Amino acid sequence: MQTLDELNAQIAATLAPIARTETVALDDACGRVLAEAITSNIELPVADVSAMDGYAFTASSGDTLTLIGESIAGRPFAGTVGAGECVRIMTGAVVPAGADTVEMQENTTRDGGRITLTRPTPPRANIRYRGEELQLGERRNRTATRQNPQRRGRLAPRRARLRARPRYRTAYRRSAFQRRRTRRPRRSAH
Repeated sequence: MQTLDELNAQIAATLAPIARTETVALDDACGRVLAEAITSNIELPVADVSAMDGYAFTASSGDTLTLIGESIAGRPFAGTVGAGECVRIMTGAVVPAGADTVEMQENTTRDGGRITLTRPTPPRANIRYRGEELQLGERRNRTATRQNPQRRGRLAPRRARLRARPRYRTAYRRSAFQRRRTRRPRRSAH
């Protein structure tokens, strides 16, 4: 009679890794195992962007600023922000040239075109910098990583298709002895 270790070794000797790969759409990648590591072909964010709604300005400008424009996602401010000036900015909008700080609108007061900061703002506050989340050429999702919704979400801005191992099926067969031992006792008819 063979020992359990001998049986496991015999089974392991017959197994081989799946070599075949498929190119699949990102939407079909859940549950798949990556066949190759994913290398980023972009930076995220693609530019310096505001982390919140507020005002973009140069940190050395002082507490009172002159409003000179607006930057919203998809329509950035075209000019340059100088000392003592600010631009109204929305979350995700490109930080204009010359600005190095964003203050939340809740920490300001507005009187027409004059903006007053109600608390000190540290330089470089509230900005998500270009490539902060993902660098060009950075490797994410290593080979042999099973894809789940979270990992798939991180790939979404970078890839529409990827190389993965085919879905595989496993079979399990119980012996008659195992079926007998796991069978539930019948209820009496009383």
